Amino acid sequence: MHKSKTNNSISYNSNLAAQRRCKLFTIWEKTGSIQKACTETQMSRSTFYYWKERFEEGGYSALEVERSHAPINPHRTEPAIEAEVIGLKKAHPHMGKAQISRKLEEVHGKPVISPNTVRRVLVDANLWEPSL
Repeated sequence: MHKSKTNNSISYNSNLAAQRRCKLFTIWEKTGSIQKACTETQMSRSTFYYWKERFEEGGYSALEVERSHAPINPHRTEPAIEAEVIGLKKAHPHMGKAQISRKLEEVHGKPVISPNTVRRVLVDANLWEPSL
C-alpha cells in the first residue's frame, strides 16, 4: 500500500491502491497465474481473493471504490439508552461517564453502554464540554 504524507500525518492513497488492484487483475487475465500477478504487484493472495468476486461482477470499475462497512454494521446506541444517559446527567450533573455507565449496568443487569459512548452521547447533547 502506498502512503502519502499530508500535514505531518500519513494517509492512505486510494487512487494508487485502485491502480495496483487493476494491475493485479490485468496480469492475472493475461497470464492466468495468480502467483505471478501477486508477485509483480507485491500484493498477497488473500488480497487477490478479497477483490476477485467484485472484479468478476463489475470488472475494473469495481476495483476502484472500496466498500464502507458502515451500512452493514451500524453501531449506534439505542435511543432509549441515550435518553437514560441524558436523564441521569441532568438529574445528577456531578456524575461522570464511568459512573453513568456503571449505574446503567446496575439498572439493566448487564453492561449496556461504555463510558466513552456515554461521553459521546453527552457531547452530542451539549451536556459535556470536550477537554482541550
